[in-house]
Amino acid sequence: YNGNETSSAYGLCADEDFENFYVIDSARNLYYYTLGTNLQVGNAQYQHSVSLTSLTGTPRQMHLSTDGTKILVTGQGDQLDLVTFNTAYTPNGGSTVETFDLRTLGFADGNLYGLAVKPDLSEATVADIANTTLYTVSLQPDSTLTWPSSIEWAGGIAPAAPANGETD
Repeated sequence: YNGNETSSAYGLCADEDFENFYVIDSARNLYYYTLGTNLQVGNAQYQHSVSLTSLTGTPRQMHLSTDGTKILVTGQGDQLDLVTFNTAYTPNGGSTVETFDLRTLGFADGNLYGLAVKPDLSEATVADIANTTLYTVSLQPDSTLTWPSSIEWAGGIAPAAPANGETD
């Protein structure tokens, strides 16, 4: 690996077999490399890059999901960006970015310090050094509950789902 594709690499992550790895730079470009089965970084093959200009802040850390379909990007500030690939392990122009704003949890502005994630990237725990608090964030998109049309409800109306964190 010679890193000639960028002169400002800020973050690095790899799959669990280290056959695919990724570098992100300060301009929010994600570079994709393969190592094959020999696992020698000196033999890394540059595949391509994709611009992720919708990321928030300057990228610092990345975490790849175990199935290779998502990368969680953290940076300066108080937001997490979840990048989803159309094809496992292959970032491309169709990759989507979803931003999670930690301020909605009471997170102090700009104080993201530590990060731990579940391997499937379904949850992240972040440390806020301003108020010495840990926050756990669900990284699952909002979902809608849809009932099958074969169910007949009293009065013809389906009941409302309970709010997040509540049970019925």
